[in-house]
Formats: sequence, structure tokens, C-alpha cells
Amino acid sequence: MSATLSRLGSTLAHLTHWDIRPARTVSLLASLANFLTGQALVDAGQELFGTLILPTLEKLAESWAHELDVFWIEAKETLSQRSASGGEIPDYLGIDAIYRAFQAQPDDVRTAVRARMDQLADRCRTLSEGQPTDILSRMSVIFEAKPKAILHAGYQSRSAHRRQ
Repeated sequence: MSATLSRLGSTLAHLTHWDIRPARTVSLLASLANFLTGQALVDAGQELFGTLILPTLEKLAESWAHELDVFWIEAKETLSQRSASGGEIPDYLGIDAIYRAFQAQPDDVRTAVRARMDQLADRCRTLSEGQPTDILSRMSVIFEAKPKAILHAGYQSRSAHRRQ
């Protein structure tokens, strides 16, 4: 058992909050990073957000989703209209379509959103400063071991009870 825990510990020691962020935040954080940097990133935003603690990653994703909500609703309505008219509809409505609609806004609107999201990202960095981001700092494991004789006796008494 100690060998297993040792191997597991060495693997987990290299993982950070970024590595265990919820799946629902992955595409949101990637598109937010693209928006804030003004370029398509290959690291899905890890360089920009990879040092943040999990609650701040979730807050960023939630706030970005809120900014995109109106475009999500419009995209769903468009799909609904296409479906009602018998038009072809895609199987999946991805963040890319929503982001493109968001990018079509006037410059002053996007600038205001960028300012809000930059400000929030700065607050998240401040909150994350000095906080451990390795996942081992978020984990604890408790093992309870029972002597084998007690387990065996318990099994026998249940077996005897079933035979009656």
C-alpha cells in the first residue's frame, strides 16, 4: 500500500488547480484568455490563468459566461427558428459561435467588457497570491483499518444469519 501511495503522491505532486478545473470552465477560460490577449492561444489560457486557485478560476469562468449569456440565448433562438422552419441545425452549439457573436459588438462595448474582465482577473491573481495551487494541498485521505479477525467474524455471523 505504501508503494501505491508513494506513486500516487509523486503523480499528484505535479498537478495544480489548473489541471483539475471543472470541465465546464475549460472552453470558457480558453475563450476568455483569447479575448484578453487578443490572440488565439494554444495553451487554453494556462499561461494567463495557470497560477490561480480553483475558486478564482471558477469565478472567472462564471463571470465570462455571464458576459456571453445574451449571445448564448440569441444563438439558441436562432437554432430554434432554424429547427421550426425545417432547416438544418448543428448537433452542438460551441463556445466559438457564441464568441464570434460577442466579437461582433461595437468596439466600445468590447472595451468595457475587457476592462471588467481584466479587473476581475487582477483581483483573482491578488486572491491567489501566496496560496498553494498544487492539488495535494486540497486533498486528504483517511484510511481506517480493521483487524482481519473482526472482519472475518462479522462475515461469519452474517452468513449464519442468512442460513436461518
